[in-house]
Amino acid sequence: MLLTVDKAVSLQNCAFQGGTVAIKDLTVQFAGGKNAYTTFNGTNLLVAGNNGALIANSAISVTGSTFIFNDASSFKTNYQVDLSASRINVYDNSTMLSAGSDGSSVNLSNSSQIVIGSGIRTSTASFAVSGSAFNINVYDNSSIVLGNQNNAYSNSSKYNAASSLTTCTGTDAAPHADAVYLYLTTNASAGSGGQTFIQPTSTSSTSGLNLTAPLVISGSAKSKFIVNATGKVSGSDTTCGMNPPVFGFKPVP
Repeated sequence: MLLTVDKAVSLQNCAFQGGTVAIKDLTVQFAGGKNAYTTFNGTNLLVAGNNGALIANSAISVTGSTFIFNDASSFKTNYQVDLSASRINVYDNSTMLSAGSDGSSVNLSNSSQIVIGSGIRTSTASFAVSGSAFNINVYDNSSIVLGNQNNAYSNSSKYNAASSLTTCTGTDAAPHADAVYLYLTTNASAGSGGQTFIQPTSTSSTSGLNLTAPLVISGSAKSKFIVNATGKVSGSDTTCGMNPPVFGFKPVP
């Protein structure tokens, strides 16, 4: 089912359930406190035209839905945005702006995405985040994606990312034998050729990683592992089983 709204409208404390909605200019707002959400569940929202706009003056919850902004349309959020298994496509020369100062956030979970640009080189689509108390939280294989070098993502707020919200306990019962070697060298040209993980063959080799300051290995040094045995990031105040790294030192041949 397609619902087309070809006039500027304002809706309060509303819920969209399924279907496809094409809008010209929609403002959603709340009554009864900032925790009153506008919800989109299984809904495709289409916004187009140079003056097309979605303005969220309320918290919004988007589940199993897709928003598509084309032409030079815009999407502005002023409160909490929760995305779950959803996608926001900011295409062509469209813009998305999330701003706030009340501790609100944009939360991406369950493989949600904000895609800025479709990959077309002429696209100048952009996503900007501002507000000293505003947060971007990216969880559960979610992502923010740029289509090309002409698209822009700017963030003057806090950014938090984790591959899972799931806590963990225990140890890694089947450690992997794979090893990654990191070669450190004092050669200032090292690493510039993309050969960071290749062993230097001489002191003038550009392979390896340039060590710009003395490396100190201390028996009293402490580290905190935040990645658990399944490759996911732990929540706070949990114990995750990890095999400790093995350090070794070898001079350049």
